[in-house]
Amino acid sequence: MKVKQRSTCQTCRTRKLGCDGKRPGCSQCILTGRECDGYASEWTFVPQNTRFEKASSRELQRVAATSTPNDYERRLPATHPPEAHQSTIDAVQHGDLLSPSHVPLPALALDQSNWDNLIGLVITSYIPENELPFICDNSDNSRYRICGSWMEVLPELTAQTHQDCILRPAMKALATSILASTSHENPSHLDPTQHYYAAIRALRIGIVARDSASHAEFAASIMCLSLTEVMFRDSAAGLSTHIKGVSQLLQTRGPEQYKTGVLHKLFVGFRPLLITEAFRSRQPTILASEEWIQLPFSIYSPSLMHTLLNKVAIVPTYLHQIDQMSENPSQTDPSTITTLFSSLADILVGLENWEISLPRQTGGPCYWPHVTASQPKERPPQPQATALWFPNVTMANVFTHMWTFRIICMTELEKLALLFPWLILGEMSLTNQCHLHHIQDHTLALSDQICSSMEYLLQDEMKLFGPASTFVPLKTVYHKFKMDGSRQMNIVARCEAIVKRLVDKGLLSAPIIVFGG
Repeated sequence: MKVKQRSTCQTCRTRKLGCDGKRPGCSQCILTGRECDGYASEWTFVPQNTRFEKASSRELQRVAATSTPNDYERRLPATHPPEAHQSTIDAVQHGDLLSPSHVPLPALALDQSNWDNLIGLVITSYIPENELPFICDNSDNSRYRICGSWMEVLPELTAQTHQDCILRPAMKALATSILASTSHENPSHLDPTQHYYAAIRALRIGIVARDSASHAEFAASIMCLSLTEVMFRDSAAGLSTHIKGVSQLLQTRGPEQYKTGVLHKLFVGFRPLLITEAFRSRQPTILASEEWIQLPFSIYSPSLMHTLLNKVAIVPTYLHQIDQMSENPSQTDPSTITTLFSSLADILVGLENWEISLPRQTGGPCYWPHVTASQPKERPPQPQATALWFPNVTMANVFTHMWTFRIICMTELEKLALLFPWLILGEMSLTNQCHLHHIQDHTLALSDQICSSMEYLLQDEMKLFGPASTFVPLKTVYHKFKMDGSRQMNIVARCEAIVKRLVDKGLLSAPIIVFGG
């Protein structure tokens, strides 16, 4: 799905005036005292025929050939035994009624209809087992422990919609992609791409025809399609496009709309995707603005993960500025360079201080060494073979991403120092000088911690949420040391081994997303 925004309000269009497209009212109408009549058809689809094209770069082709196991479908989640799994596939394909024995629904209290069972399949396949009780708590006063808790709104949204709504095909696409990528055998009659395209068609028809579907239904549908992409082998471009679509959809409403209710829960879910995509593309994000940081969490406090995102949402803007400076370093104002360097260093120091304070805030250790079953307990564990364990998946996500953002900040500070050597001779704090002198040591230590955390996130009980949370940290570590040539290739090898395990778990997109540019 690729969308194009129409940014001229009806008032300016009628009067043939320039319009800046601001919401809820454009500047032209506000300054002239006119009533802004809003925006017409806000989205139109642009033809896009490259959804399943093979990667053209030699690097991506090499990765797909050498880093992906031949047997993609050999692992089956513990909650779906093979005999029940095939019956579920048949029911999804033919629209039959699913029984509780086919799709386990622990503590979800759903009606036994086909669509409700599809929701159960999606939730129990994606959400970690020990987080399900929090998903089932529909109280608006609950603080969402994991970003995947947006799935809580699926039963509510589906109950409010008709049989031909746009959300149901998107859910079916996600369910069939999960079934196809995690079954022992590849069922010949189950084609996830067929359901994916059916969902895209439904979404296209709904938007172009100005369907009465709610804003929340559109957002939830795009989120389901985004997760569907993760189950395909060539999903990097499609996933990025869906995330951009959600970003544009956000801007049609404004931050006030995401303070409570279903939209708040959806916002909590897709905000991490939007910010990490901004890091990947090195482009500014609207979520870095003060109103988007404050207003959606003005009623319900942000989780630790969203608190972390608040601290780093501005960093993609700095990355974009660094790219611009790299093109014409001699034409960049020295004061701008110094300000940028100091801002990035302040974020880095702030992350370090926040990490130090977290054990006091949470009332206990945030992570600790853990000897896995593969390590002989009678011997002292080897440093690189010792896993890191966490009290819950939220803490694991917070720390692996915090370490990732610290690596990014240090890498960019080093890049600035190389571009502008006079920075290290100027009025720089001792803290910043220390970071520059020990960047390699710090990044190696943080990368080792990230790799050592993967065992926790790859546990079977973490379902698909835990493994999917590893993409950004692994990608950052892999590319950091892949460029290093022969040095630290053990870190690269560890990343490659982890990616193979991700593919085994059904995340077929892992090689392209992690190893790709």
